[in-house]
Amino acid sequence: MNIKERSRKRILFISPVTPKSGGIGIEVRAWSHLEALATVADVDLALAMTPDQVARASVEEIQPLCSSVTFIKLRPSGKMAKRRVTGLTALNRAVNVHSSSFQLDTKDMTSLCERLRNMHIDIVFCFRIASYDVFEHFPKTSIWQHSRLFVDFDDIESLSIRRELPFAKRILGFESALIVRIAGIEASILESRIQRKADMISVCSEVDRQRLVSRGGRATVVIVPNSFTRMPALPLRPIGTVAKLLFLGTMSYSPNEDAILYFCREIYPHIRKRYRRDIRLTIVGRRPSAKVLALAEDASIVVTGGVDSVEPYYDEADLVVAPIRFGGGTRVKILEALSFGRAVVSTTLGAEGLELMRGRDLELADEPEDFAGICVALLENQGMRFDLARSGRERVGAVYERKQIQHALAKRILDL
Repeated sequence: MNIKERSRKRILFISPVTPKSGGIGIEVRAWSHLEALATVADVDLALAMTPDQVARASVEEIQPLCSSVTFIKLRPSGKMAKRRVTGLTALNRAVNVHSSSFQLDTKDMTSLCERLRNMHIDIVFCFRIASYDVFEHFPKTSIWQHSRLFVDFDDIESLSIRRELPFAKRILGFESALIVRIAGIEASILESRIQRKADMISVCSEVDRQRLVSRGGRATVVIVPNSFTRMPALPLRPIGTVAKLLFLGTMSYSPNEDAILYFCREIYPHIRKRYRRDIRLTIVGRRPSAKVLALAEDASIVVTGGVDSVEPYYDEADLVVAPIRFGGGTRVKILEALSFGRAVVSTTLGAEGLELMRGRDLELADEPEDFAGICVALLENQGMRFDLARSGRERVGAVYERKQIQHALAKRILDL
């Protein structure tokens, strides 16, 4: 039966971020899910956010996709309070590891229940594990008492935190590093609880699906990859008087900040030493820290901050770099770069979970000198660089095109 011929259901979509078609990775994934679900169901969106996030949120773009939009303000619980005495903040967090880090605004919950009072929710769709944590605190009403539960993990958050900890220890104090470790334990506990209670869980790659399946639980674990709208291929040109490298990503996201600092300190000097012509590195991304801004003291490095459109930067780029050292999930920015038709060099972890072939669709390297060597080889070999760009773009179109992934998600929802 064609999807459009089936009767429409009603879905409660809970998200900790505002879905945006042109936002950062997490916002784009939320948008893709929302757009997919709206094709087969009436969607009531509940945005579970802090008061500051609510004040900054704009819902104009998403309102046409939703039957209703409700904000549920989250206020920090006593568990999150900072203590003056060193060590007591971590101790308080550890003692209360099983308790909630937030309190729900009761007025907002009453408003949501009133909106849905005479309706039955067929599926509760929680975007990210934090949304399920919020849903567990919803009042037990008939509105969603018999609903099926779908939780989109996106990545495995506890794994991302564990990967970050060795890097965080270098810049955080002992207590702050301990709090990060506790956060990883909390995420793992929540993930296990979801696996016992959800009907279906999605992750963005096969490697993460296998990791969750090995943990056990009643939930069916499926793959919903990150996706990207196929873009018009930008022209491939010979390198001009200056070779142009591009790094693009939200700078307030710690794996991105670490990646560009690592690149500039450990990799970029090798590239400049080996490449005999002028070179420039452009760093594009919102909310760069003081450390990232300071990189522009080097005359060959440009830090733009946030930009209205990334396309001009991809257009002028000769090569895109993604030297990610920790984190989880799959990188939307790699898909974006390949979709625009730009050759990409990444670390193995940066491209983890993506169905791309090394040497055909992108290049991979993990040691600084190896990474630099591949970048120089691609800058000096136009044919190799162009072939990589064309193949990567073709592969992204075949595997990660948004409409086909949205169609698959919609079918999963209807089957559930």
